[in-house]
Amino acid sequence: MQLSLDTRIRRFCKVPLLLLLLCTVSVAGPQSDAGNHPGSMSCRDLTLGVTLAPEQSTLFNVVGTLCWRGMLRDQPLQLLVHGSTASRVYWDLPLRGELYSYVRRATQAGFATFNFERIGIGASDRPPGAEVTLTSNAFVLSQVTHALRNGTLAGVPFQHIIGVGHSFGSRTLQRMQALFPAELTGLILTGTLHDDGPELASVLQAAARPAASDPRFAGQQFPPGYLTLADGLQLSFLVNADRADADIVNFHESLKETLTTGELASPRINDDSLQIDVPVLLLVGEFDRVVCGSRVDCSDLQSIRALENTFYRPPACLRVEIIRGSGHLFTLQRSPQGTYSTMLAWARRLIAGSSASAKGAC
Repeated sequence: MQLSLDTRIRRFCKVPLLLLLLCTVSVAGPQSDAGNHPGSMSCRDLTLGVTLAPEQSTLFNVVGTLCWRGMLRDQPLQLLVHGSTASRVYWDLPLRGELYSYVRRATQAGFATFNFERIGIGASDRPPGAEVTLTSNAFVLSQVTHALRNGTLAGVPFQHIIGVGHSFGSRTLQRMQALFPAELTGLILTGTLHDDGPELASVLQAAARPAASDPRFAGQQFPPGYLTLADGLQLSFLVNADRADADIVNFHESLKETLTTGELASPRINDDSLQIDVPVLLLVGEFDRVVCGSRVDCSDLQSIRALENTFYRPPACLRVEIIRGSGHLFTLQRSPQGTYSTMLAWARRLIAGSSASAKGAC
């Protein structure tokens, strides 16, 4: 039986070393509502039935958490899409108050957030792993976006939706825009470039293992084709350990999730970004070993821009920024608040410009 997030946090907090550091945690239940006065955050879980392809009829459920402050109607929405072996916890780490939670910061800034778990992850259903590919992820995401846009998922329609992705989630957003235009107002893409780091293939080959054999998933049933990554990889490869607290990273890794054989086999499709016609904010960690080091030096902004500008064209408006001191999992690095401020300032300008029929983020 899968333990709830609340139970997993409380079990983790029995470790004596972490009592003072981590255990001032409050976790809302799946249908929590903190009230509607402006200072509080309200959250509720939502479920949507989706198919993996336009011609299919088999429904699978995806689950996410909608959060907002004040009156939900007329708020712009940020649709948060996590990467491989992560879950919605990546965007809403329930430790140290607001220090690591992007959801809390975004709702404080006047955005609603829908922080959902991709198909095959966490509380969402798990189809056979070979069927969970980049393209099927993108089609699922297009259905989620459409349901948010027309009001059938949240009960209110959202006029402005900004897709916020990390790593494979960023690639999913790019693929969705190419194949299933979803009327997004803009994209914030993190942890992705049109290249892979020189170590990535060998690291994945050494670290990938069947999810059913990992103690993290003891007692859970998986269809064929579900993998996970070895413990310790987040601290050794996916963050800049010099600027991360090991206890924070290890806590996130204790909630690690899966990836599928279909996702691993999905080719990189560079033409996807050529079809994006909305403003894009691209953020990459200075020490991101997943995407840096082959063709691009991620400490050099001009190097990143020179690469990425060849894969975007008007009417897209591309802005590139470096997350100084960060590895791949930027929300787990110390002091992510500066990066959150950059993301939210860009998003506010975009919404203001869109309301005035102009590209405000450009």
